[in-house]
Amino acid sequence: MSLFKHGRYSGYLRPISYLIDIVIINALALLYFFTDVDPVTYSLIISVSWIILSITVKFYDVYRYTREVTILALILRQFVLFTLIVFAFYGYFKELDVPASSILNYSLSCFLLIAIFKFTIYYLLQKYRVEFGGNYRTTVILGKNKNTIALEGFFKKYPEYGYMHKRTFDFNGDP
Repeated sequence: MSLFKHGRYSGYLRPISYLIDIVIINALALLYFFTDVDPVTYSLIISVSWIILSITVKFYDVYRYTREVTILALILRQFVLFTLIVFAFYGYFKELDVPASSILNYSLSCFLLIAIFKFTIYYLLQKYRVEFGGNYRTTVILGKNKNTIALEGFFKKYPEYGYMHKRTFDFNGDP
């Protein structure tokens, strides 16, 4: 038995994405936008809020078959709700006098970087699947009809989704 996992490293993508996104939102806040805030309080509240919001919105539920429009919708939904959370944070801590424009600039900066990162990972995985044949799923289709023929065509036409079609079995006896 090997101590190291061979293949299937995609299980690490989600935790790494969480970590990078949390680093982005905290680093931008504490280094550039909100230098007067208590770093521990801000980081703790915003990071926990980010995780809860991400789970609720399913922000990291991006799969090989997810379309770009869906990813963009997830980013926009997360952006709006996260911006409300940041406004709520500064509304609760009234002694921190932060203009709304700073909060909006912060949120836009965060989401620009997060969107770039999210789409970069998405496209790099597609390229990896096509160029190196990695991170693919082997498929077998049982039965032959109009729908299964269309599915087989999809698997062959779009290799960037990472499906390797092996065979279609026809139980009606037709080859």
